[in-house]
Amino acid sequence: LGGPENIETVDNCFTRLRVMLKEPGKVDESRLKNETGATGVVSKGNNVQVVYGLQVNSVRKAVDLYLES
Repeated sequence: LGGPENIETVDNCFTRLRVMLKEPGKVDESRLKNETGATGVVSKGNNVQVVYGLQVNSVRKAVDLYLES
């Protein structure tokens, strides 16, 4: 997602991690798919949704912990 300095907000719905990014062009879609198990990435402006399915809650917790450190 471009590193912690690129992430403005993080939220999630039932199947997607929703993030607001400063520079959405920094998103490495292939890395998200290959290393984090994402099945898709949807971008519209600075809003990026990463599709994880039902495990999105655990992904959200991991992102929150990463941003806290």
